[in-house]
Amino acid sequence: MEKSSYFAALIVLFLLTIINVSSSSTSRDLPKVICIETEREALLSFKKGLIDHSLPSWNEDNCCAWMGVQCDNVTGHILQLDLRSPYDYTYLGSRFGGEVNSALSELKQLNYLDLSLNNFGGILVPPFLGSLPNLKWLKLSRAGCVGGKSLRWATNLSSLQELDMSGLDLSNTSDWLQVISMLPSLVVLHLSNCSLDKIHFLPNASFTSLLKLDLTHNQFTSLMPNSLYNLTRLVLLDLSYNRFRGPIHSSLNFFSSLERLYLSNNNFTGSLPKGIGLLSKLERSISHFPCNQMNKSYYLNIVNLSGNHFSGEFPPCWMDWPLLKLINMENNNLKGTIPSSVGSLVSLKSLNLRNNSLHGELPSSMQNWTRLIMMHIGGNKFSGNIPTWMGKSFPDLRSLVLHSNKFDGAIPLELCHLTSLQILDLSHNHLSEAIPRCFNNLSAMTIPQNTCPLYRFHISFRFDRKCIAGDKRNKAEI
Repeated sequence: MEKSSYFAALIVLFLLTIINVSSSSTSRDLPKVICIETEREALLSFKKGLIDHSLPSWNEDNCCAWMGVQCDNVTGHILQLDLRSPYDYTYLGSRFGGEVNSALSELKQLNYLDLSLNNFGGILVPPFLGSLPNLKWLKLSRAGCVGGKSLRWATNLSSLQELDMSGLDLSNTSDWLQVISMLPSLVVLHLSNCSLDKIHFLPNASFTSLLKLDLTHNQFTSLMPNSLYNLTRLVLLDLSYNRFRGPIHSSLNFFSSLERLYLSNNNFTGSLPKGIGLLSKLERSISHFPCNQMNKSYYLNIVNLSGNHFSGEFPPCWMDWPLLKLINMENNNLKGTIPSSVGSLVSLKSLNLRNNSLHGELPSSMQNWTRLIMMHIGGNKFSGNIPTWMGKSFPDLRSLVLHSNKFDGAIPLELCHLTSLQILDLSHNHLSEAIPRCFNNLSAMTIPQNTCPLYRFHISFRFDRKCIAGDKRNKAEI
């Protein structure tokens, strides 16, 4: 009797387990809630205005199951609408076009809207977006819209935390900064590649919430704007790829919370600012520093000084940053020699010093760079023999560019040990004797049909110029 009861209990437990698994599977397959009918109709009206190729699910009864739609699990209200193109701007087949229908204004609980990477054909950013009171994330990056004369519609978005309008034409939008200053909850702002050319001074503006500001790839030509110094809570500031000019203001130390600063590819001049050394939280990446002001506790990964007009001696204080992985100081007016202290950079993977006025021999302490992948030091005045230790010390080196210097002597046979080498440029030096025959054995440099592929390094540099050293038929140009 006890055995039968025991087996009966096991059977009941087994059946309950099956029922539970079945119900769990069913609940996963079906949406937990049914969407609000008026909001479903709003989405259908929005769809009618689109030229679309990828919304086949938008005909079922429950809009909470539609692609890109997320509903509240309790109320059924639509909270998120993500119609970002899954492909980049080079692939047109999956991009929406047409118009952005104002029916979306019926989605009063919407807090996330992403229409990025679409092609709305130069229409104005729809002003009705300002009537979505709960919107926290608005992403319109490269959506094919323009800003028009004013962004005042956005001033009603008191809950907005992130705004991305990168790639939208805001060249005729004169009040963008004033509007941004009126968004009390804004934390992240992306306005990259928006054809902006002016930052107006707003003496009474308050940016108390803004933490991240991206203004890259615009057309600013002024001095470092005073309005930026009101952004005292910034942790990230990216002004790279503009035409800002003149010295960097000493008030840079107002950014007391700054962790990442990018100022490369501008027209800044003068000496490196001292104020940056007082930024106690700056870490991971930095664009300008004077050695005598830098905090030795920095955990720098990236130093990017490229594309400006900075002058002066090459910095000597590299012993303080053993975690540094990338140095980019190309296209400046730096002079002097490379100090032996660079030997402390045991984590370095990429060095780019092209187009400066550096001279002298390469220090032997560079042998410590055993993780180096790329070295570009062309367009300087380096002299002496090409070091033989390069062949043994850089086992992972893929790109070695030494062109347009004053190196002399023979090409060292030790370079043939660089079995990972893909790009080699030794042109326009004073090298003598023949090209080593062992270069024929560098299989990584073999390029089928004399073509030159594009190599992208995971440490942020691209190199797509003419391949100087190619396959066994091309060998090298000296």
